[in-house]
Amino acid sequence: MSASQSEATATSGPDDEAAGQDFYVFPASRAQKRMYFLQELAGDASTYHVPLFYTLTGAVDEQALREAAQGLVDRHEALRTRFAVRDGELLQLVSPESRVEWRVEDVADDDAAVERWVRRESDRPFDLLAGPLFRVALLRRSARKSVLLVDTHHIVTDGWSTGIILAELSRGYASRVAGAPDGQEPPEVQYADYSAWQDEWLDSAAAHRQERYWQERLAGELPLLELPTPRPRRQDAPGPGAAGIHVFPLPGRAVDTLRGLCLEAGGTLFMGLLAAFDVLLNRYTGLDDILVGTPIANRNREEFENAVGLFVNTTVFRSDLSADPTFHELLGQVRDRVLEAQDHQDLPFERLVEMKNPERGAAASPVFQVMFGMNRAGDLSWTLPGVEVEWLPTPLSRAKFDLLLDATDGPEGVECSFEYRADLFGEQTIGLLAEHLAVLVGSIAAGPDLPVSRLRLLTGPELARQAPPPPPAEDRTAAPALCHERFGQWAARTPDAVAVVDGDTHLTFGRLEARANQLAHHLKAAASGRGTWWA
Repeated sequence: MSASQSEATATSGPDDEAAGQDFYVFPASRAQKRMYFLQELAGDASTYHVPLFYTLTGAVDEQALREAAQGLVDRHEALRTRFAVRDGELLQLVSPESRVEWRVEDVADDDAAVERWVRRESDRPFDLLAGPLFRVALLRRSARKSVLLVDTHHIVTDGWSTGIILAELSRGYASRVAGAPDGQEPPEVQYADYSAWQDEWLDSAAAHRQERYWQERLAGELPLLELPTPRPRRQDAPGPGAAGIHVFPLPGRAVDTLRGLCLEAGGTLFMGLLAAFDVLLNRYTGLDDILVGTPIANRNREEFENAVGLFVNTTVFRSDLSADPTFHELLGQVRDRVLEAQDHQDLPFERLVEMKNPERGAAASPVFQVMFGMNRAGDLSWTLPGVEVEWLPTPLSRAKFDLLLDATDGPEGVECSFEYRADLFGEQTIGLLAEHLAVLVGSIAAGPDLPVSRLRLLTGPELARQAPPPPPAEDRTAAPALCHERFGQWAARTPDAVAVVDGDTHLTFGRLEARANQLAHHLKAAASGRGTWWA
């Protein structure tokens, strides 16, 4: 029993009395309240599930695996938690004990059948009110081939927790196979203790200082970052739609150079890639004020390191590109913002949303619309004695944001993926975005002292197709009066930003300006003027 449980009252609800089950009641954390709201918005969609599939090759001791999974439930209160709403407040209901949801199925050794099972299990709903919110399933393909599912709802877990679950599952299985007791002890601090600590901390002077910092960083009207999309955004949509994913590598030599630039600037590759992403978004949208969200582990207190639960927080990085800085200058700015955010990471993202309360509607995420995350290769790897374990990619159902760039740093380089809203973007659009990011990283490596507006973005074939740019205006200091003059000035400033979209076909401002000038010269050569009609 945790320290918080000793202060809570064991009680029973109407449904639990029939089952003879008691539980402990705690207020939900800020993150859990928002996650509950998001799941309500998503309905039965599996947007906030955390399913992990692994192919197992070898003779699996199913009893040992089930007992290891039960040990996880016994040790971690979060895996015995469900929720209730009382008088408008969301509550955690923690059962003193619970049996792990464990299922075993058999299927013909057929890849199509396995794929159908994976998709079905990925989409199988969780009931946040009834629970359980943690389950394990095993699909037998043959005597030595099977697929394991470890599935949890995000409201009781996060990425760090996933690492704990896999490591403890591995150790528990190894002990059982060896005929020894599990021997793993529950963490001294459980998630309910963290919830109680957070409630107390939010009334402290430290919390108020962090709140003032974020009020200053997010002052003014927050820009709505709208990437050019082949499909219109429905403002009445209930939330993000179906997800697509595009995986691509970044050029190895360019990444190595960027890594060195970051070290020289006292930063990390995360900061360098975030700055490159800022430039990409700036060039695509023409916005100088760029907001990007990123997840942080939020485990900066030692006592929370071994507990399972929804600790992860979201922070926001805001970059200013209005002065057309060099990439070196932008990298320094991003480095400072990241370090500052790390010093002010305890304030829940939900509080930031409450502070700003932007009128976005359900179709757009509040505060920011794109996200960036970075992982290390092997974060989802684990072992079982006598069994080969290989991670099986999980199909996506619905996107959480308009666009999410995820970078994985491994011994063979950096592999990225764009997770995107398939109701807004097509595969060709995202594929081109990925190519532009790769070209941009190479351009950064070649010219980090160039202004960001001069960093190359277009691919070789695009440059070959592009007509010569129009001659510069004689006087760029004077404010343009006519529409075509305004357009020309904007095209000179952001030539690679997308101006026109038709299906999956894009036309940049620079290309459109060049074509308009070609047409104008053609009409002039044909002696056309005002009032001329063409049949």
